[in-house]
Amino acid sequence: MHIQTHILSGWCFGNLFRLAPKERFFCIFAASFPDLDGFGFLISNDLYWDYHHLIAHNVFYIFLTCAVLTFFSKNRLKAFLIFLSLMHIHLIMDYFGSGYGWQIKYLWPISDWSIWYQKAWPFFGWQNKMVGVIFIIWTLAIPTPLSDADAMLS
Repeated sequence: MHIQTHILSGWCFGNLFRLAPKERFFCIFAASFPDLDGFGFLISNDLYWDYHHLIAHNVFYIFLTCAVLTFFSKNRLKAFLIFLSLMHIHLIMDYFGSGYGWQIKYLWPISDWSIWYQKAWPFFGWQNKMVGVIFIIWTLAIPTPLSDADAMLS
C-alpha cells in the first residue's frame, strides 16, 4: 500500500477519537512507521527487497513503537490501543495491497513464519488507488475544530 494512504489512514482514524493534537499526530506515525524498513532503497535495491516488510512489520517492532508513542501521550491506555490498532491496520493494508509475493513475518526475529496473500492487489492497481481516494474524501469530510476565538463567539 502507498505511504500516503497509510499517513491518511492515521489521520482519519485518529480523528475518530477525542485525542490531544499531539496524540492525533502520533496516529499518523503509528499508521506509517512500519514503512521505515523501506528506506533501505536509499542504500541499495537489494537492501530494500530483503528487509522491507521484515524489520518493522512485526509484533515486536509494533509494541516497541506503540510503547514509545504512548510514553509521550496524555491518555496512555487509550492512545496505546489506538496506536496498536493503527499499526495492525497498516499490516492489513499491506497484506492486501503490496503486490504479489510480499510476505509479512509477524513473529520475526524469533520465527520466519510468514503470511502473504496470493491474490494481493498490484501496488499500482485500481484497488490501492481507490483506498487512497476513500481516505482523501474522508480527510476532506473531517470537520475543522473551532478555534478558541470562534468557540467564544458561539
